[in-house]
Amino acid sequence: MVEDCFHIKQCRNIDGSGNALYIEEVYENITVHITSLGVMNKSAGKVAANAVKAYQTFVKSKAAVSPRLVDQLLLPMALAGSSEFTTQSLTNHIQTNIKLIGQFLDRRFHVVERSLGEVLISVK
Repeated sequence: MVEDCFHIKQCRNIDGSGNALYIEEVYENITVHITSLGVMNKSAGKVAANAVKAYQTFVKSKAAVSPRLVDQLLLPMALAGSSEFTTQSLTNHIQTNIKLIGQFLDRRFHVVERSLGEVLISVK
């Protein structure tokens, strides 16, 4: 049932500035996590809309890795020596991490824009 896929947890007496929504989708080889945090004067509907938009954008892209996760994968893949994955976009944060890792390890990352909404990042 669809109802079994949704869980609501209310937290009381915590420090925070509003609502939060966490979306998790488990696939065969990866689990997608999307989080949207509220701030003062941001409605719960807006928090939910932001999370759903981020999720839909990721799913439509067909990318394997969210741009928010890429920086956590770059160092392990450089240490492994040879690896690749696709992501939605090449952010400044990702570019900075690639340059920084290159200063410490003798590894070269290759970035190829395959299509709109998909970037291949590899290391050899």
